Amino acid sequence: MIREQELAGLDIVTDGQMYFDDYGGSINLALHVHYDLPGCHYTNQRYLTEDLVPVFNAELKELVAAGATFIQLEDLGAWLPIMSGDKDDARYVVDVMNRTFDGVDAKLAWHCCLGAAYGSSNQSLWGGQLKQIMQPLYDVAVDQFVLGFSLRDMADVDVLRTLPEDKEVAAGVIDVRTTEVESASARCSTTCRLSGCTSPPTAACACCRG
Repeated sequence: MIREQELAGLDIVTDGQMYFDDYGGSINLALHVHYDLPGCHYTNQRYLTEDLVPVFNAELKELVAAGATFIQLEDLGAWLPIMSGDKDDARYVVDVMNRTFDGVDAKLAWHCCLGAAYGSSNQSLWGGQLKQIMQPLYDVAVDQFVLGFSLRDMADVDVLRTLPEDKEVAAGVIDVRTTEVESASARCSTTCRLSGCTSPPTAACACCRG
């Protein structure tokens, strides 16, 4: 992989994706803690999430104070109702996210993904379940949802027909893990499918892991 990048003339090479914190967001971060370890201060995910919410809220406000006008927060906590099997968790997610964004004077986007990090072109971790979680989450006070549609031949894209008029979507349409170079016509076709699912068109295409 490194040699291929060198032959392609890249100035900066990497052994995989550029590294980043994939635990962002108070709900998602709290899901990655082993609460049964000796000496752990917290006994469950929700206690930790409650302490993290004001921390994230303060950091978002600091970004605005520094001049940020558009902020995207990644928190895969959107999928908590699917992971727990409890539909009532959607109300909890909405409450946490709204308190996280409270008073943040910027255009706000929430990256929910679609499980593409663990999938393939034919399947994804939560494929086919997007419709179950999206409508309750429309009550979150964000301007834009960032979702992935590159897998399963965009089988989940029809959920965008339920998108409220005051919400936008940034749609991941490129599978960045494949070695196949997709044609411009294929990407154009994908964009047209996205536009046909929103009225008025509120979809922006993005190169993300979805």
